[in-house]
Amino acid sequence: MKKVSGLARISFLCLLSLTLISCSNAGKKNSVRTIIQKLRGVIKGWVYNGWIKKENFFEVIPGELYRSSQLPPYKLEQLIKRYNIKTIVNLSGDEPHYWISQQEKQLADNYGVVLFNTKTHALVVTPLEKVRTLIAISLSAPLPILFHCFAGSDRTGESCALHMLATNRGVQRAISQLSPKFGHKKWLFPYKYHLITNIEKMYPNLVDNLKKLCNKRFSYDDLKDVAADDLYFKIIDRSLKREAPPA
Repeated sequence: MKKVSGLARISFLCLLSLTLISCSNAGKKNSVRTIIQKLRGVIKGWVYNGWIKKENFFEVIPGELYRSSQLPPYKLEQLIKRYNIKTIVNLSGDEPHYWISQQEKQLADNYGVVLFNTKTHALVVTPLEKVRTLIAISLSAPLPILFHCFAGSDRTGESCALHMLATNRGVQRAISQLSPKFGHKKWLFPYKYHLITNIEKMYPNLVDNLKKLCNKRFSYDDLKDVAADDLYFKIIDRSLKREAPPA
């Protein structure tokens, strides 16, 4: 927690955002939304520079799975080279007005890395569609995969835990990804642990069905223009083509 002045600036911008929302009318909604998105990008940049700046990087499974916070571009580039990262999953979603997200996209394009932007939330139960997307990535995207959110603790831990379940590493190894070692606070974000320990009750047969569908990983060229939430449907399409009788 570096500077009180930084907190004051953030509070001011949050109040300004709320004021803009309340003062907007139907004809100005799009422009107001754009302004708010830009302000959000600035706020995240200040928070990142002043408070986070903790890489929280871990090699979970050598050559297969890595996790981190939102990394500065120079550090991300180093890790792409060192660990031969082939897929990056940004759990903060697509943020076109956030400078780090822009540079992350540029790095992914430069090094032939698949970049998936899919937004999840730490304080709520992750819905079926998002869980399905994350498992589909774990089972079908090029390895190694790097998962990250903003701090690399909660949403990242959940995604890595789902990877463990999807790749038959067991519940205990999955739960280990939701650890204070990574900055995760179970008492504050209980839904992450609840999902991993109750996934079969919450989303019956999801993991097993995806395993049956994902018998082969896609290449970079296959996925470079595919949105994260469309990956499942690409898998279904491939499966249907595989099962179709020859003409």
